Amino acid sequence: MSKKAIVVGDLHIGARNASMVVCNNQLRLFEEVVFPYMKKHKIEHIIQTGDLFDTRKFSNHVILKEWKDRFFDHLPGTLHVILGNHDIATKNSVKINTPELLLNEYIEKDLVKVYSFPEQVKFGKLDILMVPWICLENHMECETMMEQTSADWCVGHFEIDGFEMHRGQVHSGGMTSELFKSFDQVISGHFHTKSESKNISYIGTPYEMTWVDYDDPKGFYVLDTQKRTMEFIRNTFTLFNKFNISGITGKEL
Repeated sequence: MSKKAIVVGDLHIGARNASMVVCNNQLRLFEEVVFPYMKKHKIEHIIQTGDLFDTRKFSNHVILKEWKDRFFDHLPGTLHVILGNHDIATKNSVKINTPELLLNEYIEKDLVKVYSFPEQVKFGKLDILMVPWICLENHMECETMMEQTSADWCVGHFEIDGFEMHRGQVHSGGMTSELFKSFDQVISGHFHTKSESKNISYIGTPYEMTWVDYDDPKGFYVLDTQKRTMEFIRNTFTLFNKFNISGITGKEL
């Protein structure tokens, strides 16, 4: 088994009202970079930190077909999906969730593993507590596992006070960082820009989806489970560019 795993943030399949431009840019990263990297280095696992899908209560069939044909049908290993708030149909329950509803054929083949309740999982030599979006239905299990786990690392989809949601936009409220002080490292999805403080790291989205993402470093991570390190690999594919047209008059335009 490989000592490494790929870690990616929110994927938001179907983002921007199921824009095909966004879809192609999303899939390009996996087709041209992530999957070849995994095959070259014999990496068998992808840890995805929630919000696999973008919309809670419906899906676009064309986008879903694209992702199945170009992503799920070509997974080089197991995709470990932590439920995010965008993945669940109702606010207080994880029972109806998009990954389990739409990806059953991959779940049955052990190509996709969905975490709707907390679970301690061993990746190589590293024990990681996988924590989904915490809601009324699973909060007792999540709180108990976070208190009692022997795992040194935690990966989840958290809303923690004081971290940037987007670059320059800081979230106020939610969970306190004190709740995670027992872990050596906490990796979270949910917020779309990279940031870190003490033992907590938000890894951001792997690609641009809106203008808020312009010039904000995007990419994926390679987790070395033996060295317990995370290497960031930047995504060079962009959707948005700015052009300086100062000095051009309206007549010339």
